[in-house]
Amino acid sequence: MDHTKKDKKIQEVQHLRKKQKHEAKTVASALHVLREEKNTQKWHLYLQIKVQGEKDGRLAESLQLRSRYNKLATQLKILPAESENEQAELKKMQQQICEFRRENEKLQQRRVKYQEQNHILQIETARRKKRYDKVRGSQTAKV
Repeated sequence: MDHTKKDKKIQEVQHLRKKQKHEAKTVASALHVLREEKNTQKWHLYLQIKVQGEKDGRLAESLQLRSRYNKLATQLKILPAESENEQAELKKMQQQICEFRRENEKLQQRRVKYQEQNHILQIETARRKKRYDKVRGSQTAKV
């Protein structure tokens, strides 16, 4: 009987060892699951941060585009008025050019008239000088 108790004890020890191995495997498996879950949570947090960063980037880009759009829209509203002002200024300049041309033409005509008068006066002066020289020459000869 001693042998039977011993066999029972051996079986019991073997059974406990099997149970211990099984529990060790269960604990290792549970630790592995916990690690995987922790890694999954870290990955999930990383992805959330990355997605939020991309959202923030898109929001900033959207705000920047909206600002540029508003500036362009304002410029488009101002453009017709600026164009009208420039056209009015251009018309005024063209009128001034026409006035300058007319004034220049008048001055050119005056210049030509003065040149003609000057030429006539030079001819008249030369003729009178000739006559004067003749008269003087004849008076010097009489003396």
